[in-house]
Amino acid sequence: VSRAVTEHISAGQAYAHVKKVYSVSILYFELGQGEDYLYYGRTDFRGVFKKDLLKLSAGQAEQFQCSEAGDLYPEYYILRVEDFDREAVTPLDEWFSFLKTGEIPEGATAPGLQEASRRLCYDRMSKEEQQEYDDYTEAIRYRKSVIQTSLFEGRAEGLAEGEAIGSEKGKAEGKAERDRLKAEKEAALAEKEADRINVVINSSDAGIPVKTTAKITGLTVEEVMKILNKRQPD
Repeated sequence: VSRAVTEHISAGQAYAHVKKVYSVSILYFELGQGEDYLYYGRTDFRGVFKKDLLKLSAGQAEQFQCSEAGDLYPEYYILRVEDFDREAVTPLDEWFSFLKTGEIPEGATAPGLQEASRRLCYDRMSKEEQQEYDDYTEAIRYRKSVIQTSLFEGRAEGLAEGEAIGSEKGKAEGKAERDRLKAEKEAALAEKEADRINVVINSSDAGIPVKTTAKITGLTVEEVMKILNKRQPD
């Protein structure tokens, strides 16, 4: 918590710039004794002698949009994952179910859950698989950039040349350029599809579930199965 505070304020800045911190502890061991699986804590400041609750002044309350001094301090959540034993009904339940089982409940809608699942799939890969996946995604980003840049430059050059020359030669060259860009785009798409097929096959060989492979590649489960069914036996 202290590190989170210091990382979000520069030396010399007023304390009014300190960010509100929420500390979330995800526990897979027994901490304390209790019947719940989610516990919440915050800091309250009470007078030692008069037992009054420390409140903010009117100006401070308006500035920070809260009323008590404790509202400015970190708040804490303890998630006792192993004590979660109910059906996932709310988005919070879906997160608990995911943290406990590593699986996303059917029809889950909790914000960030799909992203967390993809990250978990990545973390479960070996170093070699992670490197292959990183290379794959970087190649896709590079090809998209090349295609978009080529299309933009080709369109701009074609318009400028057509307006300046207005000849059959200019039209022919413009058509040739468009054909070239189209061929490059089709080749890039074909290469992308080949890379995706390789990822599917490698994931299958590594024992990664079909649903996980679908999330990694952006394919549907049916498309993944279709690729695997077409695979020639060794």
